[in-house]
Amino acid sequence: MLNILTGEFFLKFMPNGGKAVLFRAAFVSVYLYLVAIAIKSYTGDGAVLVFSLEQLFAEVNETIPWAGAIFGAVYAALYARFSSQWTYLADLYNQQLAVAVTASEGNLNEENYAIWQAAFIEDAVCMHLATKRGFSNAIYSMLKEQQIRNILEKDGHFGTDRVQELEAKLKAIFEGNP
Repeated sequence: MLNILTGEFFLKFMPNGGKAVLFRAAFVSVYLYLVAIAIKSYTGDGAVLVFSLEQLFAEVNETIPWAGAIFGAVYAALYARFSSQWTYLADLYNQQLAVAVTASEGNLNEENYAIWQAAFIEDAVCMHLATKRGFSNAIYSMLKEQQIRNILEKDGHFGTDRVQELEAKLKAIFEGNP
């Protein structure tokens, strides 16, 4: 139910980002605006609990600025969430690169590093950023590492099916397969 109310179902069709935030904000704003109009209309003096198209148009005419305010607030909230998720994931990836670059030969614990990379992939998928440009190439490369794949496939939350589904999506992006 929450996926529908927040418009998160849009993220099944597109990666998290500006376009997804815009569509989600528009969707959420429409129903919040309609709820606000209904509350205003049915709590006013002499209100009758009967739907009237004429009354709806009158309420819309009177409250149209509300729609802009609601859209602005919802867009700001969703974009702030996307922005913080993107920043977190970019920082995590940059930390991984820094560790890999600064580790001396034989000084990097390959098993722990693979677990860390698998966690990065899982976070990217959970935040709907795995197919977003900037992350998709790194994840596609990581999935080619058998040790990372094994960690994800054995993970009860992620599993083999999700690894294959993610790989297919990324392959379609990079190799042009539908």
